[in-house]
Amino acid sequence: MVRDLAVEGGGKLPAGEGPGGRAPAHHRCVLARRSLARPEEIAYYLGFAPTGASVAELVRVAGSRWAIEEVLPSCQ
Repeated sequence: MVRDLAVEGGGKLPAGEGPGGRAPAHHRCVLARRSLARPEEIAYYLGFAPTGASVAELVRVAGSRWAIEEVLPSCQ
């Protein structure tokens, strides 16, 4: 399903009001990361982000995590 989404695809749908009648302050998201060297390889990441966070912000934060994950094995 995610594989068929357009790169700019996705969006937000209201899930109802949060506690006390307020809109939720955070939402769940899914990021799909495709390898440039091997485009058939797609990694999926679940996230929990502040409502209103842009896709660019989510990708920047996820990119920081990916960079850390790449370095960790060499530190062990």
